[in-house]
Amino acid sequence: MKAKERITAARAALVLDHPFFGALVLRLRLVEDPGCKTLWTEGERLGYNPDYVMSLSPSRLQAALAHEVLHCAGGHPWRRGCRDRGLWNQAADYAINHVLKDAGFDVGEDWLLNPSFNGLSAEEIYDILADQPSGGGGSGSRGMGNAQAQGDAQSGGPPKEKENDGQGGTDGEEPGEGDPKADDGPEDFGPGEVRDAPQDKASQSEAEWRVAVAAAAKAAKVMGRLPGNLERFVEEAVEPRIDWRQILRRFVQSAAREDYSWKTPNPRYAPLGMYLPSLRSETMGPIVVFVDTSGSIGDAELSAFSAEIRSIAEEVRPETLWVIYADADVHRADEFPMGENVQINPIGGGGTDFRPAFAWVEKNGLSPSCAVYLTDMYGKFPDAPPEYPVLWVSTTSGAEAPWGETVRLRI
Repeated sequence: MKAKERITAARAALVLDHPFFGALVLRLRLVEDPGCKTLWTEGERLGYNPDYVMSLSPSRLQAALAHEVLHCAGGHPWRRGCRDRGLWNQAADYAINHVLKDAGFDVGEDWLLNPSFNGLSAEEIYDILADQPSGGGGSGSRGMGNAQAQGDAQSGGPPKEKENDGQGGTDGEEPGEGDPKADDGPEDFGPGEVRDAPQDKASQSEAEWRVAVAAAAKAAKVMGRLPGNLERFVEEAVEPRIDWRQILRRFVQSAAREDYSWKTPNPRYAPLGMYLPSLRSETMGPIVVFVDTSGSIGDAELSAFSAEIRSIAEEVRPETLWVIYADADVHRADEFPMGENVQINPIGGGGTDFRPAFAWVEKNGLSPSCAVYLTDMYGKFPDAPPEYPVLWVSTTSGAEAPWGETVRLRI
């Protein structure tokens, strides 16, 4: 039996035995790709190495196909951003493999599994792995004592980032024609790799997958074939859980002031005997945090806002932190220099209008590195964005600001 026939049989078995996965795996167009090591997907195609497919038992092949389906259902082809590709694959595997195991699939012993990661998003797991010695490898890492992690440790950590255009393999049975390959190179992606979705169709394909995942979950639930752990995973996929704290840190740090410093000589010119300064970000410039104190903001929201304002002050350490409380008007503005204890004093309770807060910043001549607006997004927006970047942290699902960047805060 050829590899493609084995995959076709495995897909048919998924349709019968695991209807959620069966409905979704049929969305992926099969692509034979001898250049990859195992399987891969970017949300549109399912690439496979024929030798790898032939090496798997029928039950393990079903599990590997379901693994790729969960990468798409979890939004992984669209969410990597600037993260390291190899470490992102590890984090995404940790996020889905326990779901497969709980659903009764034949999960391999060398697949990435760690009970402490259960329920965490790929973004959250990525941050944990990135903070570990050697980027997640080594003896001190959590749950990385399998073949893949040991390989990373031996090579000095996760592999270096490589170009990935989201392409790979060829259609049908004619390898060598069509798109260029994106070989997964020296990395071991376990049962299957997740690649970036093609940029020209990323938004459309992500939206289509969300609709398909919701429909497949509903149908499987009616049939009584949707395990509880999988149901929770699907809920997060349809309404993605974002580690907004990590996004916030990256957002504000990207606006950090860069200047030349003599404290650390530039190593590039040291061999030439030249003592030159290096470009470093010594401090974050002023940050403005707008706090929505309108009547629709309750105690739970204000408590979460307070905790995160203090987190910004402690972790980012801006030169000055301005905390501005506003509903339909600005009621209070507190200034906290670096190192000063931040006290939260919300005041308001009326309607919501975002325009006065931005007008206050302009009127008082502030030039912040960036601004963060903590809100439920119910209000009037300024017609045009200010000159500084703005991050909207929303407590409302699906709400998007007309400009700036919007992230979700779950209370």
